[in-house]
Amino acid sequence: MPSKYLSPTSVSELIDVPEGTLRIWRHRGEGPESIKIGKHVRYLREDVERWLASLHDEEHRRLEERHANRMSA
Repeated sequence: MPSKYLSPTSVSELIDVPEGTLRIWRHRGEGPESIKIGKHVRYLREDVERWLASLHDEEHRRLEERHANRMSA
């Protein structure tokens, strides 16, 4: 059974962005939600999956808006 907690390295590999980008996002309050366990940053697997799904939904909405704007022009 996979762990429900992911390290920054695991998340970086999963979403194909550098760990430094995750760090910047974390400090800006962007990206998937993270938690601190002691001195270690961890991500709940379900939070990462939810964040990825929200990106997909947002991109889908933008594409639909773009298509609607083209049709009305």
